[in-house]
Order: sequence, then C-alpha cells, then structure tokens
Amino acid sequence: MLDLPAGYACRKPRYSQTQKKVAVEHYRMHGQCIASTIHALGYPCRSVLSDWIGEVFPESRKRILGGFKQISYSDSMKQAGVMALCARNGSAQAIAEKLGVCRVTLYNWKNQLLGHETPASMKLSDNSSPDQVKLQLETLQSDLRQFQLERDILKTANEILEKGLGVDPQKLSNREKTLLVEAHKERYLLRRTEY
Repeated sequence: MLDLPAGYACRKPRYSQTQKKVAVEHYRMHGQCIASTIHALGYPCRSVLSDWIGEVFPESRKRILGGFKQISYSDSMKQAGVMALCARNGSAQAIAEKLGVCRVTLYNWKNQLLGHETPASMKLSDNSSPDQVKLQLETLQSDLRQFQLERDILKTANEILEKGLGVDPQKLSNREKTLLVEAHKERYLLRRTEY
C-alpha cells in the first residue's frame, strides 16, 4: 500500500459498477460494437469501455497488429461491377448487393479502373439529338481503335523485345520500332505521308 498523507481520501470512481455492467452487457447484446454502445448510452469514452470489455472478456479484445486481411477480388469481378455501375440498370446499392460488396467498394473500383473524373453513370440523356449520338458513337469507335492499337503495340513489344512489363514505346530504338510496325502491318494500315 502507498504511504498517503493523513486525511487523504481516494477519489471515488467516475462510473459505478452498475453503469459498468450495463455498458458491457449492451456491448455484448448489440453486435459487440463499441461506437454504438457509446452512442446509445452516452458514456464512457472508447478507451474506458475497451478496458471494461477487456476485464470482462479478456479473450475477445485481443489487438491485431498489422491491420486486417483484405479480401481480394478478381479483376474480372471488378470490371463487371464497374460496367454494371456505369450502365446503371439499378441503384448502386442494388448492384453492390448483387456482387456481395458494399457500395463504397464499387465506387473505389470505378476510381481505380476509370479514374476519379469519369462519371459513375454513363447513361445517354433523353434529350440527346440523333446527330449528337452519332458523333459520340464515332468518337467512341475512334477511341476504341486507338486503345486497341496501343494495347497491341505494348503486347507485341513485350513478346518480341522481351523487355518485360513496363515497355515504353517512346524509348524504343529504330530497329525495335520497325519490328513492331512489321508485326502490325497486316492488321493496321499505315497512312502514307507526302513529302
């Protein structure tokens, strides 16, 4: 025991044993969520409630170092989710539930695959004129052709040149560029430029 000065009285605890028991019981009966227990009862703070839970259920509140294991989803599942989100045949919540993920995860996949600037819904507006739709279709077809060409060049560069993943077509030698052109001349016609 500590040697305390005469007349010194210990401070009485801030919360009674009954309050402590009620808080721990609420935690146990309502999904073992500290935040909801604090919100429902209005007391105590997170650290105090964690200590109480640790006293009553020492095995349940072991801390996990290094975070938690994230579930990894296949690229095809992510692409399907983003395509469904952008096509918008239903709400984002319904699409997410169908895939077994939360709505926020669906938007995170969209940002990873398409970027933040891409809108989540790509529906055509009802007031678009046929000329606008036709122009948009031509633009999209042109973009698609350009992306296919870029993909084929990168794929062929990896195969022919055996430079690994990270090949930059801008940094290839003239000989390597010639090999790429030769490999793609059957599929993609070259435009002749006049001098």
